[in-house]
Amino acid sequence: MSKQITDIELAEIVTMLLTTDYIDDAAAFSEFMGDVAKLVCYYCGGEVLHPASKFTSEWLVGIHANDCLPEGENVWSKYDPEGEL
Repeated sequence: MSKQITDIELAEIVTMLLTTDYIDDAAAFSEFMGDVAKLVCYYCGGEVLHPASKFTSEWLVGIHANDCLPEGENVWSKYDPEGEL
């Protein structure tokens, strides 16, 4: 038997994994964060060229423009005020 997960529950789980120490191994967290970013890029455009890494106290992953990224408003726009994408 399987447990059916709603979209909201899945969003909560991913948020919890990204915002707590549940994944306490740095290499595993880097891979998980990069995989989440790559999944968003797959469906919404952009690409991840380098692994996620920790700078000072926060984790960062770079999103780069590619041919699949829509021009103008896109999923990354709110987080790209300088318009680098």
